[in-house]
Amino acid sequence: MSAVLFDTNIIIDALGGVSEAAAELLAYEDAAISIVTWIEVMTGTPASLETPVKQFLSGAALAILALSDDVAAETVRIRQRALQAEPKRRLKLPDAIIQATANLSGRLLITRDTTDFKGSGIRVPYEIDATGNVVDVLPH
Repeated sequence: MSAVLFDTNIIIDALGGVSEAAAELLAYEDAAISIVTWIEVMTGTPASLETPVKQFLSGAALAILALSDDVAAETVRIRQRALQAEPKRRLKLPDAIIQATANLSGRLLITRDTTDFKGSGIRVPYEIDATGNVVDVLPH
């Protein structure tokens, strides 16, 4: 199996009880998240749930990849390319850091975000439609 990096939305879905997200987390032996994902998840977690969420992340055996100088430089390149693209894209800094982390660690990025993340090296395992239903589920 591939080494993977999970985007924040997959982690939030798993915490919210989306079984497809939980299955995705369990499908890979070499799984990680960016420190940005950890920050985003913990920021949205009420104080009363911090311990269980940290236990969930630990139990999922997710390595937390730090922000290095190389990741910072790759983030700058990614955001510059987005601004130079036609049409110009304003890629948010957290998304660019997550993409840079995946790129430099050689990991497949697993996300539901098809707006900010495109191209090879991206897996969209499922989508959630406007009514909240999980659709277009890919096999592992």
